[in-house]
Amino acid sequence: MLQLSNLTRFGVRWDRLLPDAYWLRHGRISDKRISAILNSGGFQFGDQWSSHYSPRKLSSLVAFCRRYHRQKTKLIYLPQACGPFENTLARDIVKPAYEYCSLFCARDRISLEHLTSAVGTDEKSALSPDFTNLLPPASTDAVANSPCGHVCIIPNTKMLTHSPPQVSSRYMAFLSALAGDVVQAGHAIVFVNHEGSNDELIIGELMDALHGHCTFNPDLTAREIKGVIKQSKMVVSSRFHGVASGLNQGVPTFCTSWSHKYPELMKDYGYGDHVLDVNDYQGAWRRVKTALAAVQTCAWAPKRNEIDEQRRRTAAMWSRVHRELF
Repeated sequence: MLQLSNLTRFGVRWDRLLPDAYWLRHGRISDKRISAILNSGGFQFGDQWSSHYSPRKLSSLVAFCRRYHRQKTKLIYLPQACGPFENTLARDIVKPAYEYCSLFCARDRISLEHLTSAVGTDEKSALSPDFTNLLPPASTDAVANSPCGHVCIIPNTKMLTHSPPQVSSRYMAFLSALAGDVVQAGHAIVFVNHEGSNDELIIGELMDALHGHCTFNPDLTAREIKGVIKQSKMVVSSRFHGVASGLNQGVPTFCTSWSHKYPELMKDYGYGDHVLDVNDYQGAWRRVKTALAAVQTCAWAPKRNEIDEQRRRTAAMWSRVHRELF
């Protein structure tokens, strides 16, 4: 893998004045040699990111898109969530991204509706599922040494920062009560940090409340996390790819939600009722407890038709990307 060279001073791209061989010797590549950019940002366009947008960022994005468009570099947005676009700046940000791309794959039906409401409808927009469903789990020592048959809980700090107050204020109490009842029912817990130090802080707080009746696996790669999820008896995740990894491997999976992408993902796999409401703990625990009982008695059966359909759709997406590129 090569790092992109970018040496700009006084408005001049000095990196373009040096030969390609120079950059290759230093593990870099000039942007003029890039023929395609595959953008795999999971969720980067929409009102929820308005605080990260600015006129300066809009100007930078337009310049970026135009530069690569002029040199005939294809820009492809792999499946991702987006919208809504009620905020003017959020709408202005997505328009140049779409205008200069060759393909934009929305990851769910609502995201596609939001996208088309902002940019219109044409052949560049497509509906495709999350592409990690074709990624196999790792079988490393870290996975082999992880406990099997546990309930895997994956928190997400965005439940605190991107949810309305009536959700964010209840999230920690909800997770703590759920973890406590899972242990009380005789099931062991493994916590997984799917993304970052803030999630680890949540895990630390939950572990303190459980007084050691749990396991925490830090520093796992994405594929190792998928391996840990595969050998769990159930997953309760607030991270999107934790949910996706459980569903596409046939593991009983529940989630909390801070965005439309969670219920839409659940619907794709036939589990629309597995989104847990943090303001209805008794209802949530009743559904989790029923599913755990079904697992214990081998009455749980994954929905193979839905899993196969999502994989088929992902393969079709990659075929279209290939056609766009070649």
